[in-house]
Amino acid sequence: VLPLAIFHFLSHVLSYAGLVTVPVSFMHTVKSTSPIFTVLMSRLFLGEKNSWRVLQSLVPIMLGVTLCSFTEAAFDIRGFWLTLTATLIFTSQNIYSKQLFSKHHFDSTQLSLYTATIAFVINIPMMLIFEGSSPEALENFDKPAAEPVSTLYLIGLFLMTGFCHAMQNILAFKTLSY
Repeated sequence: VLPLAIFHFLSHVLSYAGLVTVPVSFMHTVKSTSPIFTVLMSRLFLGEKNSWRVLQSLVPIMLGVTLCSFTEAAFDIRGFWLTLTATLIFTSQNIYSKQLFSKHHFDSTQLSLYTATIAFVINIPMMLIFEGSSPEALENFDKPAAEPVSTLYLIGLFLMTGFCHAMQNILAFKTLSY
């Protein structure tokens, strides 16, 4: 389960890093290539063969992503590669999840719980480095923010984000298990 949690963590970090340089719409356009990578990786790592209909359905996706990438006004190669790498890692996470379901008979809720818990623990040092203990954060700790935000509000946002993410994971794993 540890590799799955690492995939989970890395795909989110790379997605957020990509968002710094490309618009959300472009990021989601690049992420829409995940079916292509899922078919390729399933073939390479699981030996799965897909029908011609499945393969033909990938052509419009490739053409659409290519068209959007070349016509994107705010195209940034670094953001493109960060987002594409996040998509590849997310696809790897899906393939690995599929293997865990078949080999170890994990329940989707258990797998989601273990993955989220380990990813949270992996995230704690990053959070402390980038949010809590950076020199800029410590220098500006006693200065008021542009718009004051209460601690209770931040905790509420944190809990709401965690709940929504947990629900998204449970729905994804339930869908994968069918």
